[in-house]
Amino acid sequence: MHYNTIKTACAAIAGALLAGCGSHESREAGVIDVTTAISSPTELKVSDLGKTITYVPLATNDSSLVGNDWAVTVTDDLAIVRNSGSIIVNGTTTGAAGVLAFSLADGSFLNPVGHGGQDSEAYMFPFFTVDPKTNTLTFDAANDRRVKYSADGRFLGAYPKYYKSLSTPRPQIIDDTIGISALQNTPGQGEPFLSIVFTSESGRLLDSIPVVSIPSEAQMGSLSFNGAVTFDTFDGYLPHSQAEGIAFFIQGQPSMYSAPTPALWRAGDELHTLMKFSDTIYSVAMNRAPEAALIFDMGGKGYTPADNGKRDMTENDLMIGELVETPSALIFGVSKGWNKRANAFIGLYDKKDGTTRATKASEGFTDDLTGFMPFFPVAATPDGRYVGIVTQEDIAKWMEEHPDAKVPEALQEIVDSEEEPNPVLVIVK
Repeated sequence: MHYNTIKTACAAIAGALLAGCGSHESREAGVIDVTTAISSPTELKVSDLGKTITYVPLATNDSSLVGNDWAVTVTDDLAIVRNSGSIIVNGTTTGAAGVLAFSLADGSFLNPVGHGGQDSEAYMFPFFTVDPKTNTLTFDAANDRRVKYSADGRFLGAYPKYYKSLSTPRPQIIDDTIGISALQNTPGQGEPFLSIVFTSESGRLLDSIPVVSIPSEAQMGSLSFNGAVTFDTFDGYLPHSQAEGIAFFIQGQPSMYSAPTPALWRAGDELHTLMKFSDTIYSVAMNRAPEAALIFDMGGKGYTPADNGKRDMTENDLMIGELVETPSALIFGVSKGWNKRANAFIGLYDKKDGTTRATKASEGFTDDLTGFMPFFPVAATPDGRYVGIVTQEDIAKWMEEHPDAKVPEALQEIVDSEEEPNPVLVIVK
């Protein structure tokens, strides 16, 4: 088999990156002591994160059904569901529902957002970024365009993409009219690099910040190899994690991995970025150099970007998985080896006191507030609330193992339902 990827960027961006960044005052980065934490696991509790836990079932009706492949994005007042799989009702496939907006306060269904297709207002796929300040959603559209919608479903116009290749990253962050993307090379191909690119709504390059190395045109070339290729997908260690990873197994060549860590995310008022398998989280912004914000201390056992594509990952290697960050804490998944759930942990770094603790990933955060099932945070709102997700199946399985547990009132209807209702958001504040 011969496999090619399209070029990931154009030489113009490499040239812009060479311009460098302005000076700034650096700060002392927090150190996350991963090795000590996982060597002495301890109980993590919901009260370590907040004082209240609330269950918010997403309303289930014919217009708001969540399919078999979905993800949830939260803002301070919305839960926005991406449906990218089929919806089956009474054994009949009814198709994908696209993007659905729900109230984060009570789970009520608000409206669909946009539609797929080829017309001037359509998006190509139901993958979006949302600006939490304005609740504006942006999608990739046909003919090198992007389309924008308000969260209440109003079409807000279209504008050109800066990138002209399908393999370039979608802006993972939208801040008003600025698109922000993490630009990286294909795992295992050449010297690793990570850059953050800022573009205007009209597609104009505003700034480009080299974070790790600077790409050359040769590094942005095609990936080619011969032989059978197999894939191993990985969706994180926390139930319904929003993280995604993939491993490439290529006949006659070393494996290449894409860790399930995000490339770019918000942490309060800051933008944070992390190269996959790197140990440093950077704070980035326009018109200044990146600065180290947090460093994972893995005692020299971390699988590194330089290892990727050169050797397989073993159970002696540590891999950071999903990340959920708020202004006060960082929650992270970590495993010994690729996709090794038996050797996986959840870590909690407290930014205020600088401590790191961890528990087995299967244990989650013990609910010491209501005594119900453990909490697994998979997202955070911009204002600092932690969000987990449970389904009717999750609740039923836990109740089988804990038949004497008292079901919270908000979940009783879910437990009693003979149909399969939409997921439930679990919010800790």
